[in-house]
Amino acid sequence: MKSLVVAEVYPWPADDGYRLRVSNLIEAFVELGPVDFVCMDGSDCFRGAAPDGITVIDAPEGPERPIGQWLKPWLTTRLPRRILRRDFDAATRRFAEIDQAAYDVCFVSHLDTWHPIGEHLTLPTLVDFDNLEDLLTRTIRKAGPIVQPGDGVSAKAKAVLRWVIASGFNLVDERRWARAQRHLAAHVERTFVCSQLDVARSAIPNVVAVPNGYQRTFEPASHFEPNDPSAPVFLFIGLLSYDPNADAVRWFASSVLPLVRQRLPNATFRVVGRGAEHVSAVAALPGVELVGGVESLEPELRGADVAVIPLRSGAGTRLKVVEAMANRLPMVTTTIGCEGIDLDDGIHAWIRDDAREFAEACVAAVQNTALRATVIDAAERRYLERYQWSSIRAMVSKLALEVVEAQQR
Repeated sequence: MKSLVVAEVYPWPADDGYRLRVSNLIEAFVELGPVDFVCMDGSDCFRGAAPDGITVIDAPEGPERPIGQWLKPWLTTRLPRRILRRDFDAATRRFAEIDQAAYDVCFVSHLDTWHPIGEHLTLPTLVDFDNLEDLLTRTIRKAGPIVQPGDGVSAKAKAVLRWVIASGFNLVDERRWARAQRHLAAHVERTFVCSQLDVARSAIPNVVAVPNGYQRTFEPASHFEPNDPSAPVFLFIGLLSYDPNADAVRWFASSVLPLVRQRLPNATFRVVGRGAEHVSAVAALPGVELVGGVESLEPELRGADVAVIPLRSGAGTRLKVVEAMANRLPMVTTTIGCEGIDLDDGIHAWIRDDAREFAEACVAAVQNTALRATVIDAAERRYLERYQWSSIRAMVSKLALEVVEAQQR
């Protein structure tokens, strides 16, 4: 069986949540046979070697279109502005040259990527939505303006004005994303989202839950006891150019950490991930260590005492939650931070939404060592039962085979 795979990013190295998801879904098709990977990544990011069995076909996306080119189509069509901003023209022409008769099945990552090539596809196709974009757009709108720590009155006023303008666009685009998702689903055999919760929200008949997973590459520390109870380390890992992550870091650093440090004066908040320039203002706050990207997460995961997932917007499921479970880090998260992942408050994690309650849970995760130990063990068991990439890849391979066999009947 030979597969054609299309994605907007080159996922090796898999150094953020989306690339990790894409790389594992592609490898699910490699388990069925050779894969030709049409890569629409037009960035100059470092590229590691693709795994065996994958042939890369470059079809790079062009530079983002300026507002003068996308605003009129946005006003006269029913497409979300992000789709209109992206220039896949050259990539689409390159895709049209491919002989689809040489393949048995196609897998596409993201609605954005499918949109310019959908009319050219003749193969049975599976598409990974990953996020439900209408839900993501709504939660970003409701999260409010982006205000940097230390902003004065003028800067705050400008942030509110930007948010008001963006919210007007987003209110329209929420409905457009929902329509675009339904349109795509009507033209392919299967669609994927990250959780059963998103299956229910999508109201799409051919959608399947394909959760985010994690694969251990080292034996985790036990973490039953904090490394230093007098100076605990609270860890956030994520792509910091992603708005929900940036908002989460700002909120924890400015609204939660000061409350934690009233009880634990030497507590630190380590922020790890590419795109640190997007949250640079938090580096000036007491107790914040803005690390940025790292070559290996192992020292960060071993050196931390509590994982924090203080997200207030977003969609899909968060890899950072499963990562904490797999690495035996006790976790404090918001409801939206662990949405779609099968966790119970007080059993697998502390789930809090108010800043003061979130801070109190952080202190408890350090000081209540008996509860800390039971939470760590329960979360690890849940990870082993449901969120290992090896079992998720096997499920995707089976779904692909079912689609091909149904087409051959």
